[in-house]
Amino acid sequence: MLLFHEVPVDASRKILDEVYRVLRPGGVFTVVDFPGDKFRDVYSMFFAEMDASDNGEPFLPGFVRSNIEEMMAEAGFSVPPYDPSKFLLAPRIGIKPADD
Repeated sequence: MLLFHEVPVDASRKILDEVYRVLRPGGVFTVVDFPGDKFRDVYSMFFAEMDASDNGEPFLPGFVRSNIEEMMAEAGFSVPPYDPSKFLLAPRIGIKPADD
């Protein structure tokens, strides 16, 4: 059974696969949004979900509960570390290896 909040995660994986496919080797992909992060505290996760609900963004809670870095790595991107304390000021960057 597929739960509602899992749908955007599946869509995110498909999007990342397609971005990886069309991006040139050595190309960079950046995600600037409420990023999912397994290291964020409960308050931040609650705030992100509350904000998503209040702003009528039904797919955002599932994305917030996911881990975008892991999904980007699974798609084949090299994902440099970032500072999670910067939250929205720290976009997630994925680099397609130059040897692809």
